Amino acid sequence: MTVLIFILVLGVLIFVHELGHFLMAKRAGIRVDEFALGFPPRIASYRPAHGETEYILNLIPFGGYVKIYGENGEEENLESYDATRSMGSKSKLWQILVLAGGVLFNMLFAWFLFSLALAQGTNVAVDETTEPFASNIRLLVTQVSPDSPASNARIVPGDTIVSINGESTTDPQRFISLVRSDNDEVMLSIQKADGTSQDISVQAVEGIVPDAKAIGVGVEKVGTVSYSFLESIQKGWQYTWSTAYMMVDGLGDLLARSFKGDASLNELSGPVGIAKMSGEAASQGLPTLFSFAGLLSVNLAVLNIMPFPALDGGRILIVIAEAIRGKRFSLKKLQWINGVGFALLMLLMLVVTFGDIVKLF
Repeated sequence: MTVLIFILVLGVLIFVHELGHFLMAKRAGIRVDEFALGFPPRIASYRPAHGETEYILNLIPFGGYVKIYGENGEEENLESYDATRSMGSKSKLWQILVLAGGVLFNMLFAWFLFSLALAQGTNVAVDETTEPFASNIRLLVTQVSPDSPASNARIVPGDTIVSINGESTTDPQRFISLVRSDNDEVMLSIQKADGTSQDISVQAVEGIVPDAKAIGVGVEKVGTVSYSFLESIQKGWQYTWSTAYMMVDGLGDLLARSFKGDASLNELSGPVGIAKMSGEAASQGLPTLFSFAGLLSVNLAVLNIMPFPALDGGRILIVIAEAIRGKRFSLKKLQWINGVGFALLMLLMLVVTFGDIVKLF
């Protein structure tokens, strides 16, 4: 069931992303030859009787693509080349809009998902303004440091802290104070995402945070809040962009620490890790699943807009560079740049997936 939920969520997000490219290309008057979900081998395909686009369903579900006529310039050497329907014949602005279409649609879809979750009732951070409207207020684990005592005790984001050292609290500061008490052994009562309860003994250690003992978790006071239709749309918009900002900030921090040698691949999740989180989100109800899918949609947008070869951001950077230099790059150079970028991305995904499997055991 977990795998099925993951494939369904990922398939919808990829469909939305590719639909953005597809509709932008059509709006620009560019011919679209293929619209594919997944990577080959092919399972099924369909071309309408009077249509020009072939719709394809492939076996490997971790991706998709839209084949846009003249995107890389390889058709320009053919006798049948139709310059009026080619991407290369359009203005640089239209080329950028087509390449950014997937990112734009992922952000809009995240807005829709967050708004839907907020209208139904979803978990939000509780403060003085939201607490009077919140129910089921609890202390939620939002982050677990790799190789920390909490990680070794199999505490994961999404767990609820029911009590610490026998004291029930929903106050993050009180939790931190109890962790930093004279007793190094911290007794936690945990409620897992599936509803089961566990009593766990965790050793508080120094070195995770400066000048204090810690067990390696970030916690937040959360509660369930539902909004009216109009309020949920407004809050959903705000949440979409604040989530994007946090992801960009976190990604920048990860890259900065990578150059210093302080980052770890354990901080990343691949398909296996995301599949596990999809199942956990689904077990908490549709609003939580919608929120999780919204987070993935923003994540997909942020990653794709990065100026890295083979990603949408990298392709946009190439279009901008071509506009500055006044001519296009050669087909051979473009294929080499995108080929190397794609190979590095696949290698990273394999390494992260292997790490996901190791963490499962």
